[in-house]
Amino acid sequence: CSEETAHNVLLAKTKAAELEQQVAGYERARQLLQKAQRDVQHISKQQLEEVRNLTQPPPVVKRTLACVVAVLYGHRELLKDWKSICKLMRKDMLKKIAEFPPRDGHSLLTVEGLEDLVRAEVDLTSVAVGKLAKTTTEPVRARRTSSVDGCSTAASVASSPASKVQGLGRSKTGAGGFAGAAVASFLQTAAGAGKLTHADVQHASKPVAVLFRWLLSQVQVAGSLRSHVADLANMVLAEDQLAAARITLEEFEAAACCAGAQAAAAAEKVATAEAVLVDCETALANYRATPPPSPPRSLSPTPVVPAASPEADAIVQNAVDSGAIIFGDIPVSIRERVTFSNGSSDISSVVVSQLSGVVRLLQDHGNMKVCVEGFAGPDESSGDRLSLDRANKVMAELRRQGVPAHRLRAAGFGSGGAVPEAKIASGRVQFSVIQEITVRGTVCFGAGSSSVTRDSNRVLDQIVSVLLARPTMRVRVEGHTCNCPMWGMTNEELSSDRAAAVVDYLRKAGAGTTQAIDVGFGDKLPLASNNTRAGKDSNRRVEFHILQTDTILSLQQLLRSKRLHIAQDASTRHELLTAATGHPVPFALDVRWVAAGVLRASGVDWHIQRLFWLASVKGDPRTTPAANLQPDVVQRIFVFFFLLGCASVAQ
Repeated sequence: CSEETAHNVLLAKTKAAELEQQVAGYERARQLLQKAQRDVQHISKQQLEEVRNLTQPPPVVKRTLACVVAVLYGHRELLKDWKSICKLMRKDMLKKIAEFPPRDGHSLLTVEGLEDLVRAEVDLTSVAVGKLAKTTTEPVRARRTSSVDGCSTAASVASSPASKVQGLGRSKTGAGGFAGAAVASFLQTAAGAGKLTHADVQHASKPVAVLFRWLLSQVQVAGSLRSHVADLANMVLAEDQLAAARITLEEFEAAACCAGAQAAAAAEKVATAEAVLVDCETALANYRATPPPSPPRSLSPTPVVPAASPEADAIVQNAVDSGAIIFGDIPVSIRERVTFSNGSSDISSVVVSQLSGVVRLLQDHGNMKVCVEGFAGPDESSGDRLSLDRANKVMAELRRQGVPAHRLRAAGFGSGGAVPEAKIASGRVQFSVIQEITVRGTVCFGAGSSSVTRDSNRVLDQIVSVLLARPTMRVRVEGHTCNCPMWGMTNEELSSDRAAAVVDYLRKAGAGTTQAIDVGFGDKLPLASNNTRAGKDSNRRVEFHILQTDTILSLQQLLRSKRLHIAQDASTRHELLTAATGHPVPFALDVRWVAAGVLRASGVDWHIQRLFWLASVKGDPRTTPAANLQPDVVQRIFVFFFLLGCASVAQ
C-alpha cells in the first residue's frame, strides 16, 4: 500500500504541474477579454444621446459608429445612412456593449468577412500615438464652430478652402510646431477617405473616441481568440482538473504520512474489538436467558437533528469566538412614543419636542441605528399606508434635527396585529434599536451586475448558519451603492437586484422563505463622501439587520400555532430557551422577554410553574411565603426563570 500511495502521489504531482502550465498559457487571453469591457465605463447615456442628435455628423464619427454597430449586431456591410445608424443606437446600446460578446460567439469570428471589413476601416496602431495626435490637432481645434458635450463639428474644417489650410500649415511649420502634412492627413480622413485613427476620432468627438478604443480592443481580442479558441474552451475544465489533482495530492500525502500511525492504531483496534466481541457474546447469552419487555404501543422514529439545536448553536458560537460573526450591541432601549390623532399623520409641536430626547440618544451613541415603526389603530382606514406615512414623517423630522440619513429606517405595521405588551403602539410611532450582523469579509458582485461571486459564498454561509440556528429570526438585507452612474439601470435598481440575489442565495442554502427580506437604497444612504475612492468603496455595501418587531411577531405566531406541542418539540423548546437567554445570539431584551413569555404560556417545565401557582393561590401564608405573591408576580417570576436560561427544576 505504501508503494502504491507513493506512485499515486508522483502521478498527481506530474498532472498538477502540467495543468498549471496549461492554465498559465490561457491567462493572457482572459486579460484581453476583460480589458475590452472596461473601455466604455466612463461614457454616459447623455453623451451618446447628444451624438445621436447630430443632424450632419462628421464623416469620422459616422464611419466609426458604423463600424461599432456592425460589430455589435453582426452586419456584413457598413451602414451608410446616418438615420439607420442612429436607429440601432438605442438606449440599451451601452448595456449591450458591456455584455459583449454574446453567448453565441464573437461577431468578428462568426460573421464571415466582418473582421477584414473593420480592419480595412481602422488603423490598429493609432492608439499608441494618441498623445501625439492630441497635440497635432490643436491648431485645427481652434477652427471649431460648434460643440455639444465633446461632440464637435469637423465639417467646417473639411470644407474650408485649401489655400487657407495650406497657409495655416505653413505658418505653424515655420514656428517649429504643427506640420502641414498632419492637417492634410486629418482633412483626408474627415472627408471620408483613409483609415480611421484615434487622433482624428478624438478630435471629432471624445465619447465616440471611447467607442473607437473599444472597437480596437475587440479587433485585438478577436485575433487572440482565433489563435486560442481551443485553449479557452478547455480552460474551465483544466482549472477544475487542477483543483481536483491538488486535492488528490493532499489526500495521498496525508495517507502516506499517516500510514505508520494507522498500522499501529489498527493493531490496537483489533485487540479492542476482540475484547468487545467477548462482551457482546456474554450480553447475548444473558439476553436469550431473559425475554425482553414488550415494546410500547407506538414507537417514534429516530429524530433528525433539527436546525435549532445545540449543534447549530455550536457552529454559531465558534463563528462568534473566531470573529467571523459580530452581533451589534444594543446600548439602550428607546421607550419614547409619539401619538397621533385618529386618522392623521401630522406632527405637532409637542411631537417635535418629544423627539429631542431621541436625538440626544443618537448623538450620545454615534454608531447606533434606529428603525422608526409606525402603527395604526384598528378603527383607522388604510392602516398600512397611514402607519408608514407616520413613520416617514417622524423620520423626516429626525433628519431635520440633524440625525444622519444612514442611521434611520422607517417601517409601517398597519394596525399592529399581535404587538407585544411591552410595545402597545396602536395609533403611535415607536422606536427600536437596529441590531446589525457584521460578517468578516465582503459580499462581492460582478462589475455593474447583481451576480454574487464565488468568493462571497463563505461570507454568506455565516449568515445562513445564524438563520438556521434561529428559525424565528427575521432579517432585512439592504443593498447600497455609490453615486457612479450605471448602464441601462439606476443605482436603486442595481442595489435592489443585489439584495434580492443575496436573499435568493440564503434561501437556497436552507434559510426559511420568510426569514429574510430584501430592500435596495441605491446611493441615498452613503456612509462617507462619494468624492473619494475610499468613500465610494465604503458606500458600496450589503448590510444585515435583525428586525426586532418582526422577530417578536414570529415568536407570538409560534405560540398560536404550536401552543400544545412546544413542550414536546425539542427543537422549538431549545430555540425559545436560547433566545430567552440571549446565547449565542444576543437578542434585544424585548425579543428575549417575548421568548420567555412564550415558554411560560406554553407550559414548558409545568412542574415548577404549578408549584408556584398553587402556593400563591391556595397556600397558607404562615407556612408558604410564595402564597403572599400576587398571580401577576408569579407570572413574571416564570418569565425571569427562562430569561436566566433555566430549563428544568434542577437548574
